[in-house]
Amino acid sequence: MEAAALGSRFLLAFVLILASIPKLAAQQEFARAVENYGLVPRFLVRPFSRTLPAFELLAGSALLAGVAIAAVSVAVTGMLLIFATAITWNLLHGRKIECGCAGSALPRVISWHLVARDLFLAAVAVFVALAAFAGIAGSFLSPPEGVAAGDAVAVLLIAALLVFSDALIADGFRAASASHAFSNRTGST
Repeated sequence: MEAAALGSRFLLAFVLILASIPKLAAQQEFARAVENYGLVPRFLVRPFSRTLPAFELLAGSALLAGVAIAAVSVAVTGMLLIFATAITWNLLHGRKIECGCAGSALPRVISWHLVARDLFLAAVAVFVALAAFAGIAGSFLSPPEGVAAGDAVAVLLIAALLVFSDALIADGFRAASASHAFSNRTGST
């Protein structure tokens, strides 16, 4: 159970850190994506679009280091449930907008898959919070009792590999889809 809690904590940390990077690198594009959702008042779009990626980076870093695990996991759960709700609202209203979750180089249109992904990650965050409350999620830069340091490093590397592999595969599919769409528009084969 301790290794699962640690792996879940690391997985969530890497997802958050990886999600923050394109948003921080392309703040104007992310602000447009936030505005497209139509759920944030216009005067709050810029502050929100600057604060959210900073929060994701800070939360991911805190989870990676084992700082305030329970509080951060609860906050991340709320954030992910808000994301799922925002995407659901737009899907139910027939809107096909960019999610804003992968930067502008390879845009991702909102979908039920993203709702399911956010709900899954929210469940992971709840598990991490419960593990932290039970004292089995580890603490500042140390693995939980019952998990050797070498095993903790292995769990960290596996979590990183899973998250980065998922991102690369998703980017590959989006790039192939964009290339196919471009070919269809230009008549190339």
